Amino acid sequence: MKLLPLLATIAVLTLSLNGCMSDTEEHRLRKPLHLTVRVVDDNGEPLANTAIKIHQLVPAGDRFFCLSIPTLGGGGKSCSTYKKFPVFKGEFSTSGSLDFTAEYLTGLYIEVAESCDNADPKARRRYFRRTMYTGDLKDKETLTMSPLDKAYLGYYTRYEPCTTRTPPVENWDDYY
Repeated sequence: MKLLPLLATIAVLTLSLNGCMSDTEEHRLRKPLHLTVRVVDDNGEPLANTAIKIHQLVPAGDRFFCLSIPTLGGGGKSCSTYKKFPVFKGEFSTSGSLDFTAEYLTGLYIEVAESCDNADPKARRRYFRRTMYTGDLKDKETLTMSPLDKAYLGYYTRYEPCTTRTPPVENWDDYY
């Protein structure tokens, strides 16, 4: 009977620490990647007057209590939590490429906003995004962003109303 409170205490401690990241995992994630991104149009030519936003989702175990419930066939509730880690947000350089360092060895989300003609009330700004997973990234790699809409490859395209000629970087909301 005295064993029951001890087992209950151990179970509660185990469950409360379930979402935490170990020192080993954190050390493994802190492997910076030096990358270059190029933005091209539908014909493969450098795309001018664009804005770009890059961020990473970094695992963060900030839940005090979490019960991970596996289900048959995989899936179920996960205790994983992620935090956005901004890498770059601004106007794309006129050189046609941007060098940046991703501080963590995790996936990248890159979104590009094109300029548009705001004199036309029906004009729509094109945004294209690419999702890249950890296994897709290599140090000193050049990533090419183009307006593809192939979800199975991690490319997505959407259109929003055009209120300013250049992309409104300061008010650019996160859509993912």
